[in-house]
Amino acid sequence: MNVTVNDKAVQTLETDAPSGAGLDTLLDNLKKCGAIPPDEVVVSLEVNGRTWSSKEMDHLEATHLQDVAQIAVVTAGVRDYGIRVLQDAASMLDVLREGAHGVARAFREDTPQKANSQLFLLLDAVHSFFGCLFRVTNICTTEQTTRQDRGRLMQRVTLSLEAIQACQEEQNWDALADRLETDLISAIDECADMVRRLQEEIQDVAVTG
Repeated sequence: MNVTVNDKAVQTLETDAPSGAGLDTLLDNLKKCGAIPPDEVVVSLEVNGRTWSSKEMDHLEATHLQDVAQIAVVTAGVRDYGIRVLQDAASMLDVLREGAHGVARAFREDTPQKANSQLFLLLDAVHSFFGCLFRVTNICTTEQTTRQDRGRLMQRVTLSLEAIQACQEEQNWDALADRLETDLISAIDECADMVRRLQEEIQDVAVTG
């Protein structure tokens, strides 16, 4: 297997991996041997010549090492990575907020088939965004932003999505639109506040650290 980390060739540790091991085992081994520094995170992964999406990177164990001939890993410092993601997060939240309003309008215009298609895309984007955000908050832990803050926000998002799903199953389109414009957007607004706090905290650490 041909393995590079930040364009540098690395001797693989396949002999340390049990039969049927996935890519998660390889990355763990790269961290153990120091090829991936302890203060850096993987920000890009190219497997067999194809760059993986963030969703694929969440399921490393599903790809067995025996199926991989080439892997290129790119890492970045934890703080730099966190700042970059949080800068993008602010604009992404605007997109999600606008999307929620747009899907709500579609349901109120009595076009459930089209609206349900838009809803699927919106909820997929919400799941992807919050999954990425909470990974960043776990990596870039600060004193002020507590686990309780993140847990409370995650609970709000989960309850909001469950309520939306219940309305969809009941085909109560007006109630679904209301849920989108109240519960979900309220959670998005709360998330925007958390993103701003995290940006300030990470930048303060970067300045004083």
